[in-house]
Amino acid sequence: MSGDQVSRYGRFAAEPTPGELGRFFRLDAPGLEAARSKRSPANRLGFAVLWGSVRTLGVFPTEDLAVMPARLPRLRSSRRVHP
Repeated sequence: MSGDQVSRYGRFAAEPTPGELGRFFRLDAPGLEAARSKRSPANRLGFAVLWGSVRTLGVFPTEDLAVMPARLPRLRSSRRVHP
């Protein structure tokens, strides 16, 4: 891989669009069941974010998801993973 590819690996290049959120962060029935099995609302949300991140990036993210916070409230409400 080139140096540029290495620097982008496992990271979001930009904040995901609403279309990307719908496409990659939508939990199917098994994913929703798995998210709901987590102990706390924070764990359920974290599971949903990692689920979508892996689907989007193809790997677990390598950073603290600094691009994601603006979208978390929408993701939380649209994924129904809160109690």
